[in-house]
Amino acid sequence: MSKAASALWGSLLLAGCAGAPTTGAPASSATPTASEPSAGERPDWRQVATERDAERLIGWRSLLDQARQRILAGESRDELLAGEGLYEVDSAVGYEAPPAGLYRCNMTKLAGKYLDMIAYDYFQCRVIVEDGRRQFVKLTGSQRQVGYIYDAATDHADDDRHGVFLGTLLLGDEDRLVPYGSRDDRDEAGIVQKLAQKRWRMIFPKPFYEANINIIDLQLIE
Repeated sequence: MSKAASALWGSLLLAGCAGAPTTGAPASSATPTASEPSAGERPDWRQVATERDAERLIGWRSLLDQARQRILAGESRDELLAGEGLYEVDSAVGYEAPPAGLYRCNMTKLAGKYLDMIAYDYFQCRVIVEDGRRQFVKLTGSQRQVGYIYDAATDHADDDRHGVFLGTLLLGDEDRLVPYGSRDDRDEAGIVQKLAQKRWRMIFPKPFYEANINIIDLQLIE
């Protein structure tokens, strides 16, 4: 998929989470019509996030640590240790937002109801920066996150500065967005951290489906 096509796809899908939470119909309805913010406008993520998402972001550290302890005591211990910094609580370096470009990305689900850990294949994601706003689009796969990355200074002195992702989830062959804030089972909220020069991670605490915490590994291609 070309960069121009990806940008158009992102622009069409992201309208639903451009501003404050909106209400809307399920994915089978018409394309969301929530307006984009004016050029250069960069709303604080707290003005956009639902109450549920704001609350679950607060506990990401303890959730990741609990998931690690469970996995280290089980059959997936070696797989977790092989992932090194990707699954460690304090592995982030000084924050810098992921730049525009194409990425290799994969999802790992931790501490699920039936499995301690499952890592999926790598797919393609894109970050698009336009008018001062940073869009994230997972381009391929059966579960595709689509939304915005906001810069966010932490409220806790012992925590590094990080970004916040707020968006929604597309499933299967869906091509129409469920607007952010309209359905708990589609809202996505995550912490964005830099791990290395061309690598980031997105940590999703208490996702609606399958696990207690999800992690997307982002590796810049171009």
